[in-house]
Amino acid sequence: MVSIIIVNYNTPDLVAQAVSSVYKYLDLQLFEVIVVDNASTKGSIENAMAAFPEVILIKSEENLGFGRANNLGYQHAQGTYILLLNSDAYLVDSSSIPMMMDYLEKHEHVGIVGPNFIKKDGSQNYAYGNLLEKRKIWSDLGINKLSIEESRIYATYKVCDKEASKEVGYLAAAGILIKSTVIKELGLFDPHIFLYYEDMELGWRYSQHNYSSVLIPEATIVHLGGGSGSSISQELQQKISDSKSYYIKKRFGAFFLLKVKLVSFFLKGYKRLKRRVS
Repeated sequence: MVSIIIVNYNTPDLVAQAVSSVYKYLDLQLFEVIVVDNASTKGSIENAMAAFPEVILIKSEENLGFGRANNLGYQHAQGTYILLLNSDAYLVDSSSIPMMMDYLEKHEHVGIVGPNFIKKDGSQNYAYGNLLEKRKIWSDLGINKLSIEESRIYATYKVCDKEASKEVGYLAAAGILIKSTVIKELGLFDPHIFLYYEDMELGWRYSQHNYSSVLIPEATIVHLGGGSGSSISQELQQKISDSKSYYIKKRFGAFFLLKVKLVSFFLKGYKRLKRRVS
C-alpha cells in the first residue's frame, strides 16, 4: 500500500483536485490519503474534503512549513511506500505511481524515485537538480563565475532531460515516492528547514547512507507550481535564505558558511559604495 501525504496551506480547491486525481487513477485497495492542514487562514479544507470521507485529515495549530507538515502526516501513515504529493500537483494516469513503486521494489539501494513533472499546458516543470556545491555557491556570489557548460553541470533546478531512469542529486518533492523502511531508518525531512532545500537535504542525506534518488522519465505528474507560495513575503524570503544557510552549514560546516556570509557582506558593501561614488 502507498500512503499519499498532501499538505494544505490556503489551497483547499487544489487539494481537492489532487485527491480527486488519486481516486480517479489509483486502485482503491492500493492507497490511503492523508491531508495535513498547515494552519490555513483561507478556505475550508473540511468542505473541500467532504466528498472524500476516507481521507485522514490532520489539522496543525501552527504553520509547520512544508517539511515538518509532511513529517506530521507520515506519523499517521501505514503504507509500505510514501508518496509526497504537492497540493498543486495531480495524477494524470494510472501507470505512473505503480511504475514508481515497482522500481523501488526492484532496487534495494534506491530510496526515492520521482517523475517527469509537467505543467497544465504540457510544458515541463522542474523535476530534479544537482546538489548545491561549493563551486556554485561562490559563482552565485560573483566569484569565478561558472561557464555555460559548468552551469549545466552544477544546475540545482532542472526539468526532466533523461530518456531512461537515472540517478540524480535530488528530486523535486512535488510528487516523490519513498520507501517507508528508509524513512524509518533515516527520517523524513529535516525539521530545521521550513521551506525549500528540504528535498535537496533529503537527497544528500540519503546518499550518505547509500540510498540513491532516481528520476523516472516514463512516469508523469502535473505540477502547476506556485500554489501555496504564489506571492513570497519578505518574511518568507528570509526563511528560504535561512534554509539555504542551514543546508550549507550542515553539509560543508560552520566555518565554510561563515566564510560565505563574510564574503557576501563585503561584496554587498562594496557594491553599495561603488554606486554612491559613480
